[in-house]
Amino acid sequence: RRPTLLPSASASSPSPATDPPAPVEDGVTLPDVSSPASTAISLAAALASWLDHEWAPQQVHLTLASVAAEAYIEARTVFGEDDLGGIMLAVAQKLEQKVDFAEAFVGPYDIANKLSELLMEDMGREVCCKEAPRGSTSSSSEDSPSGADPAQPPAAPTPPQMPEFGGNFDRYRFLAHVIDGSVAASVVAAAVGETLGYAIETDPETGARRWRVDDVPRDSLWGRKYPHAPPDVLRDGEARGEMERVMGKQTESAREGLDVLVETLYGEEITRLSRENKDEEFLAREVAVKWLHLFGNY
Repeated sequence: RRPTLLPSASASSPSPATDPPAPVEDGVTLPDVSSPASTAISLAAALASWLDHEWAPQQVHLTLASVAAEAYIEARTVFGEDDLGGIMLAVAQKLEQKVDFAEAFVGPYDIANKLSELLMEDMGREVCCKEAPRGSTSSSSEDSPSGADPAQPPAAPTPPQMPEFGGNFDRYRFLAHVIDGSVAASVVAAAVGETLGYAIETDPETGARRWRVDDVPRDSLWGRKYPHAPPDVLRDGEARGEMERVMGKQTESAREGLDVLVETLYGEEITRLSRENKDEEFLAREVAVKWLHLFGNY
């Protein structure tokens, strides 16, 4: 299933990269290749290896990798597709049509997302936001200076370096990395913070980053409890509770659409298992993903 994308509640969007590689309208154009078949073989091997590494080796992984590679060749040679988003969609649709995912722990869009990462890496383009490994929600040393006086109010943490986005596809990929745990907690907090009125400004002389909080409503929970910087939403249950309360006011259809978005980004089966097992890290990141999609133009 593809996500039911919801209209954003914010009119602003993140600033685009100044010179994104090979841009098209909200996308990435792949360079011509002399041998799509050779590329497909490499993609199939990398996909199968990744699946076996992430899960236990299974025969279905070879099938998934083979069909994905077949879809890549078809998109490139038969349909002349060179847009990364178009190839990703073609791969996901082919997998949905040809593979029974009953034995797999991933969905078609998980495979398509990974294939697009591999293609971007082949282009020499950095894959967005791999600041922290799965399971790491610790802040940087800037966030927790050693030797701080516990009797003094904590200093506002230094804002992290935020990724730049070339278009909607990059923002969609960012959400995928948030839910899979590869985006640092400080970056997730900053992204959510920007939807609440917190802003990162840079000193023109020193280049130092700091938080500007002029637009954070002082009579809100954020202004009262977090007057200097946005909360670490992955670890702060009160902040997430307020986010869930606000999102709970959306229509039932809108809430269902957000659930579908998460399932598409992370895979239906692993999402179901994570919810059933009450995986605290997953549930925290799920709240952040839904919020960013709903209020942050992601």
